[in-house]
Amino acid sequence: TLGPDTAFCVGATVTLRPSLQASGGQYLWSTGATGAAIDVRTTGKYWVQVKSSCALLSDTVMVTSKEFPVVDLGRDTGFCGNANLVLQPRNAAPGVEWNWSNGSTATSLTISKGGSYWLEGNLNGCRKRDTVTIDMWPIPQVKIQPKTFFSICRGSKISVLASGATNYVWNNGSQGAGISVADTGWLSVQGIDARGCRAKDSAYVRWAQPAPVFAGPDTAMCAPGGRYTLAASGGNKYLWSPANYLNDPTSATPTASITKTTTFTVTVVDDSTGCNRGKQD
Repeated sequence: TLGPDTAFCVGATVTLRPSLQASGGQYLWSTGATGAAIDVRTTGKYWVQVKSSCALLSDTVMVTSKEFPVVDLGRDTGFCGNANLVLQPRNAAPGVEWNWSNGSTATSLTISKGGSYWLEGNLNGCRKRDTVTIDMWPIPQVKIQPKTFFSICRGSKISVLASGATNYVWNNGSQGAGISVADTGWLSVQGIDARGCRAKDSAYVRWAQPAPVFAGPDTAMCAPGGRYTLAASGGNKYLWSPANYLNDPTSATPTASITKTTTFTVTVVDDSTGCNRGKQD
């Protein structure tokens, strides 16, 4: 007997051999072969005749084929270092048993590092494997400049610049590396590099607290053409006006020469905050 009908995986070979081996017997197969066994690579019905000194025996068997499963992990790829990547076969058919390179038997595999991964599918004993190489891409180093905390003068603006990525989206809806800020509060930006990897940075904007400005009390002179020394405080840069009556309008203590009643105004800049204020004398 040739046993029950059988099947083989497409592209493979099945060996047909009668269970009764006649010593000195003669074999004749439907293919014309005369050996004790034949290798079959195509489907169909096969028979064999075994002739011995005692009898002539025959048997027939049907040979069919089984398809390999489709195992396709796609092309080699990569993912951002602050995320995970889910690997799964494309166009997976029902009934396939899966086995990943790490021993998992789930349909999908979540990975957190780069490397080479393979997946083997088993469909009715026919096995096929696919391998994919995964790179882990570095995340962009997004930074807000000039610093993490910075101050802004009331009524003015400050330019803020982000670096480390290709595209930028700010929490106020602005796009681009640089924006102008005129109010206080938390400022954040998401940077996106050429591969689509994302990272964030944030900074806090607060009102600057300039030092109080003092230009001295109002004063009077007895006669025109006299000299009077003005005095201002509260910063490290000064600018007085009108300047034509002063020996040095950028000094904290310029000397004024006047012939009539004059109101002097001083603008004081504090380099520690960048803010300026005016004060009359």
